[in-house]
Amino acid sequence: MKKISRLFIANRGEIVARIARTAKDLGITSVAASQEIKAYLRDHTDVIIPIAKESTEFFLNIEELIRLSKENQCQAVHPGFGFLSENAHFAQAVIDADLIWIGPQPSIIADMGDKSKARAIATKCEVPCIPGIEQPPHLSIDDWFSQVKSFSQEIGFPLLVKAAFGGGGKGMRIVNSQEELKPALASAFSEAQNAFANGQLIVEKYISHARHIEVQILGDTHGGLRIIGDRDCSLQRRHQKIIEEAPAPNLEPELRKNLHQAALRLGKKVGYTSAGTLEFILAEDQKTSEQSFYFLEMNTRLQVEHPVTEEIFGVDLVEWQLRVAQGEHLPLDWPPAPKGSAIEARIYAEDADNDFLPAPGRVKAFIPWHDKHLRWEQGIDGTDVVSDRFDPMIAKLIAWGPHRREALNRLITGLERSIIYGVKNNIEFLLTIAKTTSFRERPLFTNYLSTALPQLQRKIAVEREKLLSLQEHLYALPPQKDETHLSLTKRIYSQPEDIYPILKVQWISQNKGILGAKGETYEMSAGTLTDEEGSRTLTRLDLFGMEGKESLWQIDGYLFQSEQEVDQDLFAATHDNNTDEIRAPVPGKVMKILINAGDSVFPQQTLMTLESMKMEFDIKSPVAGTIECINVKPGDQIDSDTVLIDWQNGTE
Repeated sequence: MKKISRLFIANRGEIVARIARTAKDLGITSVAASQEIKAYLRDHTDVIIPIAKESTEFFLNIEELIRLSKENQCQAVHPGFGFLSENAHFAQAVIDADLIWIGPQPSIIADMGDKSKARAIATKCEVPCIPGIEQPPHLSIDDWFSQVKSFSQEIGFPLLVKAAFGGGGKGMRIVNSQEELKPALASAFSEAQNAFANGQLIVEKYISHARHIEVQILGDTHGGLRIIGDRDCSLQRRHQKIIEEAPAPNLEPELRKNLHQAALRLGKKVGYTSAGTLEFILAEDQKTSEQSFYFLEMNTRLQVEHPVTEEIFGVDLVEWQLRVAQGEHLPLDWPPAPKGSAIEARIYAEDADNDFLPAPGRVKAFIPWHDKHLRWEQGIDGTDVVSDRFDPMIAKLIAWGPHRREALNRLITGLERSIIYGVKNNIEFLLTIAKTTSFRERPLFTNYLSTALPQLQRKIAVEREKLLSLQEHLYALPPQKDETHLSLTKRIYSQPEDIYPILKVQWISQNKGILGAKGETYEMSAGTLTDEEGSRTLTRLDLFGMEGKESLWQIDGYLFQSEQEVDQDLFAATHDNNTDEIRAPVPGKVMKILINAGDSVFPQQTLMTLESMKMEFDIKSPVAGTIECINVKPGDQIDSDTVLIDWQNGTE
């Protein structure tokens, strides 16, 4: 039996902490590489190798990752998900370096990563596949187009164009007419070529009223293979998942049995080892509600959404990946029976009002709400910077309940009471979906957001406007002080003759803490707000940092800044008297520049004005000096710590 004592995790972010946590439980030393020693990594990872710059290129550099593994006396490599996790060349290189690969054999990764080959294997196993046509290797789009055109005339529209290699929505297009077909093929080919270095495509019949169902499998190296339930991952934007749950709800028992058997046949056919996922499209006839399924693809790695399976089965999939890699048998009576329901929400730094575009920037406060039935997988610290170089997912929240409704209610509470301040994020959007009657009653189709998005965005705008007025009335209420329970009642008067309903606040908890390495602190009170419409979750947050004090209210997950008390001394002297730079103390916009290069200035002279969070701040000279260079211009958007002015202390 192989023995792992040191494990290199060839990845970044939350998956590193997730794997390291399990490794620690098993007595295995975890090793990872990071540009910054962040708290969420340091709390779980034993050894963090400092690197000059985190980049996609670094995490795709096979030779460098293996070198670091060997230099740090690791016996095994876990690829996590993304990057090289489904790269057969990496897996083989790890094995050739006499290291243990935590995953299936390279040949399986190669075969199942080729969607054309995977479809052929599935067909041999009598696993149904969606009718489709595959682009032959080395045949151009122009030469292949006549075959695709004939296929479209036979099958009809809509069609789905997708990359034969890779995933994540890249190289994927929905085609609704003959006129769209050739341009869609060309753009999908180009995108797939750039993303996966292989532009080969597959064209399939597009099933519009469909659900995305996964079956989790895990195999050992002795021929043992187990089904560990199923998941529904139908809620997606840009073909990427945002909410997942286990077990997949509303499946007929016979259909679930057939899905599991199909996954088992395919897994046994390829001799699968480690954790993997079989993905299926579940078609539902709108008139008869009859359900049928088709094989979509196989993911030869750990999935982002694996925690929902772990929560209902009470198992640790990473633990069993490591045990299998060391040669252990899967127990005959394993896994245990599933219990309850679990739902995961992926939290992204993105703009839901602008086509879900990533919204990188500085996180000024991340304070997750904790409960015994909530599980967090986070990829940022209490204060942090969300880079534009990587996927914008910053955390995942997983809620468990004895039934789906309880799990969903706990997820909603966790999202409503957690605070992410400083970057745009999708919490309001996730809450809006989770509270819709349609989702509460049953799972949704994969095309749900393509039709429902405008309505959901209107709901968010209306709710924010309504809660904004409540927040304004709460402005004068003090935070909780000493009492465990404190009720405050305020009768609101707009005009002497107008009496508005009573707002009642009851605080239920208070928390103080440190957010970041620079000494930022916070005080937070959690409670409930009752008005004429009922009870709402309420949080009062006070932040104390470089910019002075900031106070915020959060109502039902909607965050509002209520006030900011700025320490103007910070703006006059954010540097010592020996510096030759004046830096921006806050991110914002340059409004006015009041000096020119070459000017001599006196102490406390206003040099320029910045606008940040709807407030203007004067940037002043700390001492007398001479302006050498102005590095910004009016209208520039600048980050915190940007060098605004180069100067020389003293006057000539």
